[in-house]
Amino acid sequence: RYENGRIVRLRRIKRLKNICYYLYSPGEYGFVEYDLMEAYNRLMLNDFACVVRECHAAFRSVLLRIHERKGIVYHEQDSLNTLMANLMARGVISAEYAHKFHFLSNVLESEIFLPMAPEKSHHHYAMMLRISEELACSIYYLTERSIFFLTQRAEEGSVAP
Repeated sequence: RYENGRIVRLRRIKRLKNICYYLYSPGEYGFVEYDLMEAYNRLMLNDFACVVRECHAAFRSVLLRIHERKGIVYHEQDSLNTLMANLMARGVISAEYAHKFHFLSNVLESEIFLPMAPEKSHHHYAMMLRISEELACSIYYLTERSIFFLTQRAEEGSVAP
């Protein structure tokens, strides 16, 4: 960006070097990068409020895809934690891993970050606009790693000890 007639490097360039757009093998569950493409684009465009919404959509779609492939019954309105519990019950992931994913699920489904938050009230919308770059990068990275892990675990079809 320009400041006082000269180009100023953004701090985020350094931080974003650690966030790559990973290209995974197609596998049984499709290309992971397609799921997160919109979230990644939002990150690059500094649209931090939308990163969380896109991460939620991608994470949910991957969970539903795993449910469908494994023949696990689910309801459209199930929360992320409920979907995780289903995977644990069917042995796709261990209880330990399901517990670790609760943090991400709770963040993505937090009232502050819900896709309908702007319609709820000015307060929630203002909170969404204050999502920092660090938080958006962290949520993106955590979602990306979680999706990768879940798809690998689902393809292996085994529970780690």
